[in-house]
Amino acid sequence: LGVWGFPHPWTDMFVPDSQAATFIGGIHAQTPPLEVNGPILIYPWRTERSSVPFLKLPEDEHTFLFSILRTAAPPTPENAAYLVGRNRWIYDQLVDIEGKRYPIGSLDVTQADWQVHFGSTWGAFAAAKAAYDPQHVLAPGQRIFV
Repeated sequence: LGVWGFPHPWTDMFVPDSQAATFIGGIHAQTPPLEVNGPILIYPWRTERSSVPFLKLPEDEHTFLFSILRTAAPPTPENAAYLVGRNRWIYDQLVDIEGKRYPIGSLDVTQADWQVHFGSTWGAFAAAKAAYDPQHVLAPGQRIFV
């Protein structure tokens, strides 16, 4: 379609099973159709199946990966910034229901956001970062330790 070079302000998150229908339905109802010009993914997942050390998931037995994969069209800086702002609006609601972000999308986050995200494992996460990446060369764009 000739849009791969356009900005892709995607948002990806893990929604607790107990909140999924209400949360996803609410986001859908409050998202204008022009903001959704790509796939929306909803995948169920058994939380216990994850063994990745610092992948944060909701506490429910099941979770849903919920992604809105959109393209900034037109590809203006203002439109891309608007969609990243909408991602923030979604993220703030996700935090309110104790969901977790899948940190591959477009979202401006602060170190305080990361601390909330990692919760009680923040100290262990920071210690692992210090041990395995003392020069902070991995993932500086995530602004986790800024």
